[in-house]
Amino acid sequence: VNTLVTGGPGTGKSYQISRFVESLAAKQTDSPVRVAIAAPTGKAAARFTALEALPNLLLECLTIHRLLQLSPDGSRAKYDAPNPLPVDVLIV
Repeated sequence: VNTLVTGGPGTGKSYQISRFVESLAAKQTDSPVRVAIAAPTGKAAARFTALEALPNLLLECLTIHRLLQLSPDGSRAKYDAPNPLPVDVLIV
């Protein structure tokens, strides 16, 4: 499922993402759901760190570059089409 959440500052994008992740964790009963949130900046990624304490959730909140583990020159990434991220849900 693909969903697009857009809007300017203060329109509730982070709030919607937080509620979505909380609902995923609440519905998961057998094994933790693996969620990665890739944000454009470290400040944006930090908005979601409170979600890391939810039960039944394995969450990473990183910049896009750190999540993909780009090489210093940006020419290679550890995670790509042949080597996908080990997550159940990816939020960019």
